[in-house]
Amino acid sequence: MKPLFDAFDQVRIINLRERADRRAGVEKELARIGFADIAPPVSFYFAERPRPVPAGEYAPKGSLISHREVIREALRAGAGSLLVIEDDVFFTDPPAGAVDAVLAAMARTDWDIIYFGRLSAEGEAGEGPLVRCRKGVIGGQFYGMTRSYMEGVLDFLDSLGKPERGMGEVRPVYRDGAFGLYAERNPGVRQYLAEPNLALQRSSRTDLHRLAAYDRIPGLRDLAEAARNLRNSLRKR
Repeated sequence: MKPLFDAFDQVRIINLRERADRRAGVEKELARIGFADIAPPVSFYFAERPRPVPAGEYAPKGSLISHREVIREALRAGAGSLLVIEDDVFFTDPPAGAVDAVLAAMARTDWDIIYFGRLSAEGEAGEGPLVRCRKGVIGGQFYGMTRSYMEGVLDFLDSLGKPERGMGEVRPVYRDGAFGLYAERNPGVRQYLAEPNLALQRSSRTDLHRLAAYDRIPGLRDLAEAARNLRNSLRKR
């Protein structure tokens, strides 16, 4: 898996600053594939929870804001390509030679964005190592972009909810929905899925929705976390 990281100018790991548990989890995942230390070009992006906005204003969720700002920072730094990883990534164990095949396909394919890991997607019939996908992809835990894609999608994300930009009431608030809408409105975008799927999501306490009682009550929260850790350790990669 590690050579895939070398194909990108920047690698950013999105982590909510207060979630030290997820930070430790993603560091463990990276160590498993050969990263003893986190050092440039690999680095953390420490996100903050978004502040409340007045009623009626566009209010993207923290996940969308984080992905948007990681792209903005990469463009400002002059990066020609960017690999994004979420802190709940769960790397699979692909067959021997699968990652090399993906890298070889990248070298001979004109692509804009590749989802190396996802939960589900509306792809097209075909076999790997890269499969064309023109619609939405659920799961942004492991994907790479070219600079031209970053420029286009950032302009689109900045326009959401702004009538003066022609977006009107179009207001997706999650990353999946926003990136999916961008692909839908820009059919020329060369979007691909890696086959086999190289990453899933690790089971962990959510930051996107209201917490269940077992994640709010002291004692129960520790038990829930222990159960998730056990599930992750037993999970097939």
